Amino acid sequence: MTLTHPYSSPAETTSSSPKYFHSIWFWLFLAASCFAAIALPVTFLVGALSAEQWHYNRQADNQQNQIETYLATDSKAFGGLTVEHASNGWAFVTGDVASQQDRDRLESELQRLFGVELACSMIYGVKVDAEL
Repeated sequence: MTLTHPYSSPAETTSSSPKYFHSIWFWLFLAASCFAAIALPVTFLVGALSAEQWHYNRQADNQQNQIETYLATDSKAFGGLTVEHASNGWAFVTGDVASQQDRDRLESELQRLFGVELACSMIYGVKVDAEL
């Protein structure tokens, strides 16, 4: 048997839910807690993804600068080449060169700068054009 105040209204005496459920502060706290429980992980995920994208772009920019610096050393042989960014964060070279020796020279420089495996991927778009 619950003890109630003798002058309380029947609505207060028959309520089976605790009194704090009727408080606006309880509902505001619950809403804020739910928002924080959802917003914090989402914010962390968005921040991690944007930081990763920034890292990929910075890495591709650095590679592009290194490749373009080398291409500028022999603009006659490498004048028809362009450097672009791939979606995976690497830079790659596209275009035509005049001879297989120019392509081999470019490939060996890319291997020296970035390693054999990555250089093979970077130079895939370079074709030898006999008409040049």
